[in-house]
Amino acid sequence: MQTTYECVLTQLNSLRRDVQVALFIYSLDDDSLKAYNGFSFDKPEEERTIDEIIAKFDSYAIGEINETYERFLFNNRHQLDGESFEKFYTELRRLVKTCNYCEKCVDSILRDRIVLGARDKETQKDMLKSRDLTLQKCIDICKAAENASKQGMCLNKGLTAHSTSDEVQHLDKSRFHRGKSAAKPTQTPKQRRACKYCGREHEMLKSKCPAYGKRCSKCKGQNHFSSVCKSRSKVNNLLDSQYYDTDSEQEWVNVLKNARNKLVRCKMFVARQPVTFLIDSGAAVNVLPEHYASSVTPSNTRLQVYGGEEIQCVGKSTENVYNPKTKTHQNVELCP
Repeated sequence: MQTTYECVLTQLNSLRRDVQVALFIYSLDDDSLKAYNGFSFDKPEEERTIDEIIAKFDSYAIGEINETYERFLFNNRHQLDGESFEKFYTELRRLVKTCNYCEKCVDSILRDRIVLGARDKETQKDMLKSRDLTLQKCIDICKAAENASKQGMCLNKGLTAHSTSDEVQHLDKSRFHRGKSAAKPTQTPKQRRACKYCGREHEMLKSKCPAYGKRCSKCKGQNHFSSVCKSRSKVNNLLDSQYYDTDSEQEWVNVLKNARNKLVRCKMFVARQPVTFLIDSGAAVNVLPEHYASSVTPSNTRLQVYGGEEIQCVGKSTENVYNPKTKTHQNVELCP
């Protein structure tokens, strides 16, 4: 198209064929001239036309067109998120040029591609409702739907801004009438009370307790001082701090009994079998009934309970323990 405009502006079409060719070749740079000299023409030089020379340059610059691939790109083009219809349609017009479709079929092919590739499903339904849908009707429906959507968004923004302004004015008036009573109440600090893990008074949060993270010198357990230690045994069933350990809990896992003087238990799954464990933070090992163990390695380990009595364990077993609360798996060494 650009070459046609240049021919009109320069009145090249009014000149003789040989003059047109000479002027065109004279305007080429060194690289283009080398390319021209390497072209193979069906006609001798004195019979060549400027259109044939330009066609050779097009073939040289663009290369061979894979018609199947070009049609694949065209037929898989859909309107992208945030892409305007005008941009989508312009891209389809560009792609269809290299598909080598019949000139009489291009409009209907473009129409079908717009219907199939439209992003908005409601607009797609409107186009399918029309029995005599043409390319122009298809374009009009898409543009109208897009404009209506933009106008609706502008109206919603205006209504929202107006509503927000009314709410702000209402709040300002309410504060003016209420005066100081409208001030936001300050948050009261968490209640301080005696802590059973350190023996001191502080807010009931782990981060405020000086015993959290410390080891008891009496039972060697975690998160409490020996002055408040209530451990009665060095044998434990299972300790999983993630099961109970949160700032919002007043009862932590490292105790034998809770505030109601009841034993703390938790339900786990060992080899997919539910097992209820007793929590004891002072324990040095985790014990398990033998019939739950999948495999046992013999061991001479002896377990000493409160009072000095020793118990011979069968051996050791590493089992996959599942915590249903945290939905986590962990390999734990147990003494059946």
